[in-house]
Amino acid sequence: MINPTHIEAYTFFGLEKGPSLLVIGAIHGDETCGSKAIKKINNLISKHDIKIISGRLTMIPTANPLAVYLKSRNGDRNLNRNFYPKVSPKDNEDHLNNILCPIIEQHDILLDLHSFKIGDKPFALIKSINDDHSIVINISNYHLKLSEKTLASWLGVQTVVGNWTDTYDAGVNKRIKRRELKKDSLENLNVDKRYGMGTTEYSRENNAIAVTLECGQHSDPQSETIAFNAIKSVLTQLKMVEKNEGKININRINFIKLFEVFDKNELDDNFLRPWKNFDKIAKGTQIAIRACGDKIIATEDCTILFPNENANPEHEWFYLAKTFDSKT
Repeated sequence: MINPTHIEAYTFFGLEKGPSLLVIGAIHGDETCGSKAIKKINNLISKHDIKIISGRLTMIPTANPLAVYLKSRNGDRNLNRNFYPKVSPKDNEDHLNNILCPIIEQHDILLDLHSFKIGDKPFALIKSINDDHSIVINISNYHLKLSEKTLASWLGVQTVVGNWTDTYDAGVNKRIKRRELKKDSLENLNVDKRYGMGTTEYSRENNAIAVTLECGQHSDPQSETIAFNAIKSVLTQLKMVEKNEGKININRINFIKLFEVFDKNELDDNFLRPWKNFDKIAKGTQIAIRACGDKIIATEDCTILFPNENANPEHEWFYLAKTFDSKT
């Protein structure tokens, strides 16, 4: 593969009115299940095995070609942070923002396909567990109020995580307090809440609904299958295709609400064990120890999410969450 110079996208317009759906793959270069699923869907539509009859479908198989070329998570930085148009783009991801943001602005619904390094079960992320973010869309000549919870229920996963933005913002407030206490040593600490904006946050800012689907482990072939089936299910549920292409509806979902994030302060901050996504942690359990000797102990029964033992100092290290059983 040569050094990439462009982004590829596929767009299909149904002859009937309907919603506009955007599906994105490979925001991170080591997460290719979405790319493979999108290309497979595109091939089926091109051969008329899947027929788009209403609305607009746009699919971007590889949102970050440089990261894919490098076979790494990032090109110059994490594309799923600091995601908004740039007046003076400075790096690869800034330039990508100026291409992707206008595309996102044109769509009602975003499905962003990802995978993870450590963990075993796929899950979806929505804006909030408490407040069900929704929009009104046109489906087959009638109006439907569609929420992110409902959209997530079509993806074939039983776990849905919410409240990432609120938790991230609270983490930034903690950084501000740390910097106030140690002004000289933490001058470059990232205290910009807007840095926490990714594809879904930008989509919601532009009056859409958006769900991130974490399809499974990077190297697990089943991740591609989950992504592929999720796209077909959403197209079917939105009545954008001629026939049922694999409708999925999960009636019982395990909702998980993020409530706290911990940064890695020093390179020698360490976990007490090799935590992975959705590990249960009992109240009083020691989770980690900082280089200074401070212990991080669970103050209540909780679940750990996104643990990253390789996190850089002054970046997100892990999140804690509470579990709620609820019907969609």
